[in-house]
Amino acid sequence: MFWFGSALEFIKQSDLAPYEVKGKGWLLEMIYGALGFLEICGIKDDDIVLNMREWMAKLERTYKKGQKISKKDGKELSQDADRWQALIDKELCARPCIEFQKGALNQKALVDMSKGKPSSFFENDVWKELPKIAQSDFSDAAKCLLAGAATPATMVGLRGIEAVIREYYAAKTKKSTEKEDLFNIIKELEQMPQINKNLMGYIQYIRAEKRNIAQHPNRVFTQMEAERIFMEIVSATHDIYADILGSKSR
Repeated sequence: MFWFGSALEFIKQSDLAPYEVKGKGWLLEMIYGALGFLEICGIKDDDIVLNMREWMAKLERTYKKGQKISKKDGKELSQDADRWQALIDKELCARPCIEFQKGALNQKALVDMSKGKPSSFFENDVWKELPKIAQSDFSDAAKCLLAGAATPATMVGLRGIEAVIREYYAAKTKKSTEKEDLFNIIKELEQMPQINKNLMGYIQYIRAEKRNIAQHPNRVFTQMEAERIFMEIVSATHDIYADILGSKSR
């Protein structure tokens, strides 16, 4: 937004300053950049976009590198840029916005995950192996953490780790988990002779101390609690997939 405002202000001054048209940082590049901003923000006002494209074509056709914009063109461009600003201000001010919650977790990584990307929280080879429902739940948990919705972040994150545990069960037993209760799934895994007992203890802890408590109708979570549980979920997911992927490589 700051860059766009600066670019638009630069374009608006073309009636006062004899700017060069072509070259890095000059008028044509600023209009290209302003048009790119509209695309990023999803602003599809045909009038603005068409007018910008007309100016780009005119400047490309009329001026050579090193030439400065004429007084007549500069005045017309400045007037059009004023109109662009008024229309874009109206469009952007009509959009509801929220400020991201300031917490202990990396905001950029949460934004990436909210878009369905692995971010710095998940290793790429783990993320791509996750069930689609787990990817979706972890992405939604990131959205909730950014918005400060701590209790929904915890609940949806724990639903995601449940999908991961079910995937672990399917990998170890070669059986479907569709009709199996999570408690029974974990019990059956614990009874397997070659199972990682330490990992199962961690999974049991998440089920009993996090998931079951979160399901209590009166339980609410603070932002700090939600962030800690989220990182426990991330850690457990990596431990589970270290076992799953390790078994595949053997």
